Amino acid sequence: MTIQTRKIKVTQEDMDKGVPQDCEHCAIAVALKREYKTRNAEVRLHGSDATPVLVVDGKELNIPVSYENIISNFMSEYDKQYDYATDEEYYSRHNPQPFEFEVNVI
Repeated sequence: MTIQTRKIKVTQEDMDKGVPQDCEHCAIAVALKREYKTRNAEVRLHGSDATPVLVVDGKELNIPVSYENIISNFMSEYDKQYDYATDEEYYSRHNPQPFEFEVNVI
């Protein structure tokens, strides 16, 4: 049985519009809202292993395991989860980039 997937692209524009550390307005949430043509999207981390959870219109999306780390790593960089004295120092070491991932259509 083949599982259908839907590709989500997080663009530079999504990153520019997004608000770091805001689960309803971060770059991934902005991309989900655009892709699903909705105003209701949320991105959060769950559990001690910080598994990403994506919710659109109150429904949790099914993320293939192969994309969980990609999403988590982007969130860490985009949300500035590393401690540096200045933004310049931060961005000299971390530079979040546009990326894409897939969710399973169920």
